[in-house]
Amino acid sequence: MLINKKSRLIFFNIFIFIIIILFSSCKIISLKEKNNKKYDNQKNNFDIKAAYDSVDTYMKELITGDIKNIEKFYSNKLLKSIKNDVKSDVKVNGYIIDEINEVGKSGIFKISVTMNSIDKPYSVLDERVIKVIKEDKDYKIDEIKSTVKREAFIVENSIRLRNENNTDTNLILDIKNIPNYIFTKSNKTNMYKIQVPREEFDNINFSYDGKSLAISTYNKDSFIGIVNIDESLNVQGEKEDEEKDKKGEEENNQKKAKEMPVGKEIIPLDIIRDSKIENLVFSLDKKFILVQYKSNSGNSSIRIYNSDTGEIIPFKFEEKYSIDKLNVKYNYFNKNELNFIVSSIDKKDSNNKLVGKWKLDLKDFKSKKK
Repeated sequence: MLINKKSRLIFFNIFIFIIIILFSSCKIISLKEKNNKKYDNQKNNFDIKAAYDSVDTYMKELITGDIKNIEKFYSNKLLKSIKNDVKSDVKVNGYIIDEINEVGKSGIFKISVTMNSIDKPYSVLDERVIKVIKEDKDYKIDEIKSTVKREAFIVENSIRLRNENNTDTNLILDIKNIPNYIFTKSNKTNMYKIQVPREEFDNINFSYDGKSLAISTYNKDSFIGIVNIDESLNVQGEKEDEEKDKKGEEENNQKKAKEMPVGKEIIPLDIIRDSKIENLVFSLDKKFILVQYKSNSGNSSIRIYNSDTGEIIPFKFEEKYSIDKLNVKYNYFNKNELNFIVSSIDKKDSNNKLVGKWKLDLKDFKSKKK
């Protein structure tokens, strides 16, 4: 009797042990399947924020022009179709992401991009539509479409405007219509005006909405200003078509003289003495215009002006980062923030604490090293 009870107890314990083993195994399998399913969901889910970050970083790399870093953002399909054997003097210097749409397992980003030439007065405003897909765990650019929205260029010492693919062009500004004299921002007393160099146009660049054009002229000194464009004016090309049967140089000159410019007003910003303009870029909200210039000594620095009033901001780059020892160059704009790079002119001074990447808050105008 005792043996039977003992046998039943042993059998019962074995039975319980088997049940525990089976239950644990099922739980492990279930947990494994759950983890696999979670991994598959993470792999298949599309994170629009991650896609945005990828596009944003890609656009910043376009500004720096680092081809090797740019290519790592492309999908395998896009990478195979790109040829890098074509070089251009027209470079991206600014952008703003206007629209974000999630379509299935992809993200579509509409971007306004400003570009200008490093060799001549020329600017173009592009609209780029970028498609981002998820390739394995990474977010890659799979398609890029680009459309020219506006183009500004020089013809006979005047700036002309072409909208999209129109063959007709409009006069924005003739160099003769630039002010003869202005007060410089370095002259706090406004006791005397400085003559504006009006021999030739230099660097120009659109705002992201295409309604303003930053301009500069050069002749030893550099003049900088902003031209606001009146889109309500009729395309002057239509008037030119009506008169194209007219012959003779005299008639053509008269017609040109009567042409109404679409540049409705000019805001003079400053004259920078003994310097040449390297870059002009609007902030994302268009409140500010950045001016990067190179002095006759070959050193670069930055000034920032209010786009509406023309007043210079209280932060003085030339004083904070001595133009005699340091180069200061534009990197890119973020919302309410300028990112710039400080480098040493003398290689022996490379350990200078000011050398490196910086950002300037455009609200309180305080700088911080990154």
